[in-house]
Amino acid sequence: MASFPFLIELVDVFGYLGENITLPSAVDSSWSLIRIEWSIFTNITLIATYRNGKINTERVPQYTGRLTLNTTSGDLTIHKLKEGDAIEYTVEVFNSLSLLFVNFSFLLSILAEKLQQPSIQIVMSTSVESGCLMVVTCSSLDKGVNLSWSVEPASVLTINKSHPSDSSAQSGLFGFCLTAMFCCSRRHVTVAMVTGTFLLLLLC
Repeated sequence: MASFPFLIELVDVFGYLGENITLPSAVDSSWSLIRIEWSIFTNITLIATYRNGKINTERVPQYTGRLTLNTTSGDLTIHKLKEGDAIEYTVEVFNSLSLLFVNFSFLLSILAEKLQQPSIQIVMSTSVESGCLMVVTCSSLDKGVNLSWSVEPASVLTINKSHPSDSSAQSGLFGFCLTAMFCCSRRHVTVAMVTGTFLLLLLC
């Protein structure tokens, strides 16, 4: 029976220098895999394979001792990330039942450090007719980040004021007595952002 490829567009993923990252094959958990091939670049340089029941993760010196291939899921873990690992990765996974295979590509970017969790403080809280009036602040110890708010339920009226220069954001809130507020810290890296989120339940 012929194989039928499922082609997925390039996906941006991010990892942190010195830490681990797992690139998923995203195959169905019911699949029994007979062949897995992870490669880099567009010339398909194989770095990790599973063929005829044997695993080979020592194909490229750059990754020696740093790859773990899961033969059940097809996922590939890269350990102790280096700056040179920031390239394109592609996986082909073959199913023993129907010989279907899935093709995924990932573009990995390496970040120097994680963003710290932003903190939220209540500046003022007072009860008003049919709701609460609150002023809360969000701050981060990281430099060069943008802070923003999201509120649940969405019907809650908010007034936002941010100060990107000193990594702080302030919001005035009028709404229900039980409100979930999320303060997000973002830093632009190439075409994407890294986000840290903190949840605060406001009870009046």
